[in-house]
Amino acid sequence: MKMEKNTLAIVAIIIAIIAVAGIALKPLPDVNVSQVDMRKTIETVGSASVLSDPDKVEVYLSIQTEASTAEAAQQDNTEKANAVISALSSFEVETSSYTISPVYNYERNVVSGYRAIHALKVTSANTAKAGEIVDTAVKSGANRIDRISFSLSDEKEKQIVNQAIGEAVKNAKSKADIVASSAGVSIIGVSRISESSSYTPVTRYAEASFDSVSSQITPGDVETTAYVSISYEIA
Repeated sequence: MKMEKNTLAIVAIIIAIIAVAGIALKPLPDVNVSQVDMRKTIETVGSASVLSDPDKVEVYLSIQTEASTAEAAQQDNTEKANAVISALSSFEVETSSYTISPVYNYERNVVSGYRAIHALKVTSANTAKAGEIVDTAVKSGANRIDRISFSLSDEKEKQIVNQAIGEAVKNAKSKADIVASSAGVSIIGVSRISESSSYTPVTRYAEASFDSVSSQITPGDVETTAYVSISYEIA
C-alpha cells in the first residue's frame, strides 16, 4: 500500500514536469516588425535672435534716512517716501522692499544710529518717461536710483518670441536640407521637435539731475533668442 502511494506520487511529479515543459516549449509569437521604430532621421539645431524696441520701463529707486533711533529714522523715511509716491502718482508705484537696520561704529564697537530704506519700483508703458520718473523722484525726496530696466510687455514678448521661434525653425530646416542633399537622402517628415527661448531686459544706471536739465536715458534694443531642436525623417 505504501509502495502504491509512492508510485502515485512519482507519477504526479512526472506529469507536472511534462506540463511545465510543454508550456516552456510553446513557440514564441512572431515579432511585429511594424511596432519597431526603424525610422532614419537627421537632427539639427536652429537658432535665431530678434532685436526689438522695449515697451516697458521699470525704475528702481530708494528713499534712505538715518537717525539716532529706529523710530525717528522710520518717521523721517515715511514722510519722504509718501512725498515721492504722491509725486509719481501718474505711474504704477509699488514697494519692492523696506528695511530698518542699525548703523554700527566699528571703531567704537557701538550702534551709532539707525537706517531706514524704502525701495520702490516705478513702472511705465512709455519708455520715454524714464528720465521724467528719475527727476521727479529725486526732486520729491528719493536719494538713490538703483537701476532702470527696459523690457517687453507680456503681449509683445509673446509676439517677438513667436517670431524668433519661426526664424529658428527655418534655420534648422536649412541645415537639414544641406545635410540631406549632401548625403543623397530626402526629408519626408518631422518626428520630434523641441524649443526654448529667452530674452534679457536692458539695464541702465542713471545719474539723477539735480538742476533744471532733465535726465536723458535711452533704452536700446532688447534681444530675444530662440532655439529649436528638430528630428527629420529621411528616406
